[in-house]
This record gives sequence, C-alpha cells and structure tokens, in this order.
Amino acid sequence: AQQDGAEALGLVAAWRGLEDGEQLDRVTESIQHLAAQGTVNVDASLGLIEDPAVANRLAEAGLHCYNHNLETSRSFFENTCSTHTYDDRLKTIALMKEAGVKICSGILFGMGESLEDRVDVALELRELSVDMVPVNFLHRVEGTPLYDREDLKPLEALHALAVTRYILPDRNIMVAGGREVVLGDLQPLMFMAGASATMVGSYLTTDGRSAEDDKTMIEDLGLEYA
Repeated sequence: AQQDGAEALGLVAAWRGLEDGEQLDRVTESIQHLAAQGTVNVDASLGLIEDPAVANRLAEAGLHCYNHNLETSRSFFENTCSTHTYDDRLKTIALMKEAGVKICSGILFGMGESLEDRVDVALELRELSVDMVPVNFLHRVEGTPLYDREDLKPLEALHALAVTRYILPDRNIMVAGGREVVLGDLQPLMFMAGASATMVGSYLTTDGRSAEDDKTMIEDLGLEYA
C-alpha cells in the first residue's frame, strides 16, 4: 500500500455486530501488528458496532479510522436497505467517535435518489463532523437489485461531488468506487470538482484501475501527495 502512495490500509468485513470474543481478538491482533509497523495508518470497516466495549478495544489496538457509510439520506435509506436502520448506522458512528477513533463516512450516488437526498446526506455528514467523506458512484452489477438503474452522466456525477464539497468545505473528500465507470475520461476533473483524495486499486466487488495509472494522473495534474 505504501509503495502505491497510499497513506492507509483498510481491514474490511461485513458483520452484523462485532462482539467481544475470538473474532474480536483476531481483529485487534491484526490491527496491533499493522500499527506496530508504522508504515501506513490502520483503518477498518467492520459493519455495525453495538457495544462500547468493542469500540474501545478497537481504539486501544491502534485503529486510526473507522469507515461506516451513511450512503444516502434518511428518507431514501429505506429504499436501499432492509437489514438495519439509519439509526443503527448513526449509533455505530457515535460509538467509534466516543472511543476516540476518526470517522470515515460517505455517500453512494446514483441509486435513484433525488437532488434533495444528495444535499440531505451531505448535511447529515456535516452535522456528524466526520473526518473523511468517501464519495462513491453506483457501479451497476448484473444480478443485483440496482442493476436496472441508469449510470450517472459524468457531468452529473461531478456536479454531485461539487455540491458535496460546497457543503463540506473543510472535510477530506475521497472519490472511490464507480469512478472508472461513471467518470470515464473525465476522472481527472474529480479533483477540480472537490475531491482531495482517491482510493487506489480495486474495491469490494468490482475492479478499479492500476495504481500506476492513478499516480500518472496525479503527476500530470501537477498535484502532490499530502
């Protein structure tokens, strides 16, 4: 990760609720091992956190930042998820913040939400005062419920990104999933529209592009690694 210019390495799983026990022991041991190397920050996205003791153990192990995306506005959330509530996500964020861990929480544009929904989720993230805001664009995958949605047009995606930056002027906004498909040849403009970072490599279930191509893009734009 460090060789690719990345500043953090993320541990990712999708558990209903990480509980105290053998599973948590394995996670904290991994965090401690990576943190001790001191080469990159150790971040994680491990699903819902429902126990303050679990949040505290993750923090004590050396976790730098916890990712738990809001994805969309409260009013649109029920159209996209039936396994848990918006308040479950807010509780997870609150517990990790109370434990002293930085928060990465972001947005998925292109699910069929309205322009008002896009504004509302950015306002919610501002209220939560999260540290990092990943902006993702729906990458339609055949066989999934949202496959019939139309891809966002590149300029519409950039507009959504620019509005997010307007609402969150001092937050770190990272463009991640779907950028290759939705932005296409306009990917460099994401930095002009408000992105301060991007995710390198592939994503959870879809491929990204090579780290070398991203490094060349950043260098061609005359940008520097922070």
